[in-house]
Amino acid sequence: MVLDRLSTPLLGERKIESKYLYKGEQLKITEPAEPSALRWGQLNVDFTARFAQIAFTTVVALLLVLGGGIAISYARSISPSIAGCLITALNILTPRVVSALTKIESHPNASSVMASQYLKITAFRWTNTVLIFCIISPFTDTLMEDSLIEEIAKIFTLDLFLRPTLQYLNIGGNIGKHLKAPKAKRQRTMNLFFKADSYDIGERQTNITTIFFFTLFYSAIYPMGYFFAFAIFTLKYWLDKFCILRSWGQGPKIGTSVAKISNVFYLLALICFAIQTFYSYAMFPYDNACHVDTSDGSYTGSWNLTRMDGEEITDSVLVSDGHSE
Repeated sequence: MVLDRLSTPLLGERKIESKYLYKGEQLKITEPAEPSALRWGQLNVDFTARFAQIAFTTVVALLLVLGGGIAISYARSISPSIAGCLITALNILTPRVVSALTKIESHPNASSVMASQYLKITAFRWTNTVLIFCIISPFTDTLMEDSLIEEIAKIFTLDLFLRPTLQYLNIGGNIGKHLKAPKAKRQRTMNLFFKADSYDIGERQTNITTIFFFTLFYSAIYPMGYFFAFAIFTLKYWLDKFCILRSWGQGPKIGTSVAKISNVFYLLALICFAIQTFYSYAMFPYDNACHVDTSDGSYTGSWNLTRMDGEEITDSVLVSDGHSE
């Protein structure tokens, strides 16, 4: 057990009998981390230095999120397909960038490291995958052809096919084993190329929470996302199970910090789902129709009706001042 000395408040002294106090003070007893999860070289880093490091990496992460949003916005102005591919590429590269950032931070154990990585990766992926499209997409184009609906479908499709394929192929690992290892000059160097890849349980959780949040956030306008999410979660389960048993190496034993943070994000996703769905179904504002007290004379007259796909309808509509027929 790890005993941290903690001064007992006055109210606490009434609740705890004196025989349980140590020299008039209450001892806070917490379960320590596993020996394999301890970061021995960073246990004695003081709070000020640790806080400064985390604050610096957090600011850098926020700047990277902003830069990713600008890049996605520019890619969307060129083509929605390019924007979808860019989002998938950023989601794949994000763990590597965040891992490099967290190396600057000082953490007492692996659980703290994974919790920090989890928060940063989730901020990246939730912003780039879900929130950016909601911000940059014109409101009147929500249900139009080749607009937000098309982009949502492309992201789901890429998550269903591209990312699992890259995970299964393990291109980097195969290059090391079949190309770099035979050219190694020493046996020890060659053996390192055959070392199993490690996995981050926090990064795996962010994949799930991102798809979960993405599905719920746009479920009102794209209910097909539920079927995509079911297929993605099923595929991730079996593929991750295969990689854990046959490909990935065993990671350090960690505590429950990642699971507790995940519960918070699941609850946040449900809250956003309730608000967004209520907003969408209450008045369904995406039909671009609204009531006005004044009329524009330029719309008065007889008009032919045309479908959204360009097909003309034989019927016509007569618009007069204040009503239509």
